[in-house]
Amino acid sequence: MTGFYRFVITILKILMPFVFRVKAEGLENIPKEGPAIVCANHRNMLDCVVIAIKCKRQIYFLGKQELYKTKFWRTVFLKLGSIPVKRGEPDLNVIRQSGKVLKEGHLLGIFPEGTRIKTGELGEFEPGTAMIALRNKSSVVPMHIYGDYKFMHRIVLKVGKPFELTEYYGQRMSMDLLAEATEVIKNKVKEV
Repeated sequence: MTGFYRFVITILKILMPFVFRVKAEGLENIPKEGPAIVCANHRNMLDCVVIAIKCKRQIYFLGKQELYKTKFWRTVFLKLGSIPVKRGEPDLNVIRQSGKVLKEGHLLGIFPEGTRIKTGELGEFEPGTAMIALRNKSSVVPMHIYGDYKFMHRIVLKVGKPFELTEYYGQRMSMDLLAEATEVIKNKVKEV
């Protein structure tokens, strides 16, 4: 964990109880070491904060390109280890950077819906998570965030057991294969 990341998380841990009541279940399912993809539904911009303050390891989150527009926020997000993503189009740079994070033994954080779904229902999952998991033969840790981000409301983070898409290893990467693997990931997140 970098010094800057640790500093920011410490501040957020202090502030969060004054805004929301965050509870976490299944944290023991997050690997203590080695690479994995942390994969969660996306309700609010604060989802990454909720996950980060409950995880004892640094998570390198993918973030939409729009978050990096100003020099200040670009510097902050990059120092936190995040990876900018151009939504709605394939981005080989993101695939490469994600692979590098995993090869270095870190946790990669992805919200596969690609946008916030405020209703609490799961939206459609983009195939990028499955592609990254298959290319890197990485385990996926499914997470589900419940609750409304209203002042002093309870937010619950549930963490499921890690799984791998082993049944798809060695197969030719195709849109059908990615769609099928993506559905597996979505179902795991839904089950948590």
